Amino acid sequence: MRSDPSSSTIPIEALNLRRFMGLRYIVIAFELALIVVASRVLDMALPLRALLALVGLQFLLNVFAAMQLRWSPGGISQPVFFSHVALDTLIFAGLMYLTGGSSNPLVSLFLLPLFTVAATLPQGYTWAMSGLTILSYTVLMYYFLPLPRGEHGHETDFSFHVQGMWFGFMLSVALIMFFVVRMSNGLRERDERLSRAREQALRDQNLVAMGTLATGAAHELGTPLSTMAVIANEFIHEREDDPYIAEKAGLMRSQIERCKGILSEMTAGVHQGRLEGGRAVAFDAYIDDLIQAFESSRPGTECRYERKGVGAPPRILADRTLSQALLNILDNAADASAERIDVCLSWSASDLQLVIQDRGPGMTREMLASVGTPFVTSKEEGQGLGLYLAFSVVERLGGHVRINNRDPKGLEVVLTIPVETLLVEAI
Repeated sequence: MRSDPSSSTIPIEALNLRRFMGLRYIVIAFELALIVVASRVLDMALPLRALLALVGLQFLLNVFAAMQLRWSPGGISQPVFFSHVALDTLIFAGLMYLTGGSSNPLVSLFLLPLFTVAATLPQGYTWAMSGLTILSYTVLMYYFLPLPRGEHGHETDFSFHVQGMWFGFMLSVALIMFFVVRMSNGLRERDERLSRAREQALRDQNLVAMGTLATGAAHELGTPLSTMAVIANEFIHEREDDPYIAEKAGLMRSQIERCKGILSEMTAGVHQGRLEGGRAVAFDAYIDDLIQAFESSRPGTECRYERKGVGAPPRILADRTLSQALLNILDNAADASAERIDVCLSWSASDLQLVIQDRGPGMTREMLASVGTPFVTSKEEGQGLGLYLAFSVVERLGGHVRINNRDPKGLEVVLTIPVETLLVEAI
């Protein structure tokens, strides 16, 4: 639900004040039009100077509000916004005093500031505005300048009064629907942004905790991996006469070396920033290297790889965390469909996209609804952390991950990342 294209970046009080300024301009235009109609068309002897002075004061308040928004780029406070609404109420009370007080057919417009405050500010401000509105209306019942009659009879004046009441009512409804509802929507947008920020903070906390555990595990795994590497080398030397054992021992040693390399990168990159953790490379070459690394680690899985794009592939900064996220998704696909997976790489001027398809059993609706959260997985062995980390990394880069079941079976994972977040020139 959107009420303003810039509502996601402007503080809510500043956004409400900007909307209230628009409301004030509309009210000023109607006030000037009514003054002209009453004085020129209905020939009423109105105190024009005083009326125009109050309308001019409203215009100056809008000019001052615009200056406040410029002086306070970080936002304005709730008392400042309330003061603008309260001053408008007092100015309107002055206009009513000069034009018949509570008998003025437009007196119902007193409710508009009250609706504005009730929809945008805490309850205390609403009580204060209620008191100011009631006090102003009550005073106008006893202190006012009578509304002068034009060159019409009593019945005609009463007819104009009824028409004025209808006009005031319709104007109040229109302004409330158009502005107050938009301000209320702005509050809901703020609540949604706060909710998303809290979710992101919780996710970041989980990632920090997992990163700490992973760093400790990397140090602890170094010793057993070294022991396994020594045993694998002994197997190779002792069973050189048995090609089968030598081949399996060689594969085991290569996988151990890969594990040690991954752990070394983890421990070396803990305190490094993005610039130190990646390298500039063409996007297609980057994915080519990932596919090659995946195929070497999963030699039993056929990977059908396709590339297509608009224009030359962009040069990106190969982020280590992104590489790990993509390898996790490829490994998950291979676990579900060990014989074959399909990978399609595409790019355009604005987006980079990677589609990974397997031929496994897919996921239930319940699992698809909660996929990407920790400890949600369709595998018998595993904790669902691979997809969780992949979601987190892609979202950190401004992208998104979409997962769907395929027909007749299998799963499709679509990763989309904006080009600008990975461009070398943008770093």
